[in-house]
Amino acid sequence: MNQPEVYISHAWGGESDLVMEKIVKRLEKDKIQVVYDHKDLQYRGSISQFMNELGKAKAVILIISNKYLRSEYCMFELLQIYANNQFLHRIFPVVLDEVQISKSTDRLDLVKYWETQQDELEKKIRELNTLANIEGITEDLNLYTDIRKHIAKFTYILRDINTLDTQLHYDENFESLVSQMQNALTERETPKMSPLEWSEKVSKKMPWRAFGALAFILSFSMLIYFVFFLPAKNGSSNPAVNPFKLWNGKWKQEVQSTEEDPITGTIELTFSDNILKGKVNNVYPDKISASTTNTLYDISINKSGDILKGKWSSDDFPNYGGTFEWHLDGEKFTGYYTLNNQPAHYTWKGEK
Repeated sequence: MNQPEVYISHAWGGESDLVMEKIVKRLEKDKIQVVYDHKDLQYRGSISQFMNELGKAKAVILIISNKYLRSEYCMFELLQIYANNQFLHRIFPVVLDEVQISKSTDRLDLVKYWETQQDELEKKIRELNTLANIEGITEDLNLYTDIRKHIAKFTYILRDINTLDTQLHYDENFESLVSQMQNALTERETPKMSPLEWSEKVSKKMPWRAFGALAFILSFSMLIYFVFFLPAKNGSSNPAVNPFKLWNGKWKQEVQSTEEDPITGTIELTFSDNILKGKVNNVYPDKISASTTNTLYDISINKSGDILKGKWSSDDFPNYGGTFEWHLDGEKFTGYYTLNNQPAHYTWKGEK
């Protein structure tokens, strides 16, 4: 199996370079393909294209230094990673000891820094006699605005992750980082074969034929269970009239809170094996935030099928989740959701 590519995002110079060299040596020792600008960004290569590719990587090692948090290139890379979903699942940060983000005042200093960068550029633009022919400058201003908007969130996330101190990483030769990264990459591989064959591939144990008889018995037992027993648990003895099916399909949705602009997106509800499963794709008003994905689970329904309740969890931010309740009216629904057990001041509305 070819090892998926791992990228390193860092700011050049000082201890950051030393940490990167040690990480690269460890990854090469484990035969893990690693991509970083020193090696892979060739002369006359596109910096923006490289950073876009880094943002889509399955795993990105972040070497966070003071210079990193004040570099527009590094912050652009961080924004690109965030824009491509599953942010927390794909980042593996090493925060240098020089970085101070544990206190709110420390993080506010960074907010102020990027606010100043934004203000200074806006001032220079206003001094121009005409705003014609300033391609690239306005893009930089938009970038500063996005960094200013997200820097507090990013540093809070980094503070909340136990990144270990640099000396501990040195002492164990980055074992914790590499092992967790390898586990995450393995978990994210999509099986392109039957579950039994996939199990064989991962465990490298006996061939799948040895389990043929057992698989047949289990499959037949599950079929009997789904046909004769499970429908009764969901409130209908006939799957054809099961009220869950009223919700099956794709819905347009809008979420409104008292604190933010409306969030739009889609909800995909799939009824299979007498169980309703759901995915919610939230699209935010600003371009950089892009979207996040939530999984719906433990879904229940009333007998008439017009009230759906359940739980949700964020695929991108593991610490976020809550409950939801929707009321169906023909092809439309309304409802609310809670966030981490906070009062339900978030409302839903949607239609097929």
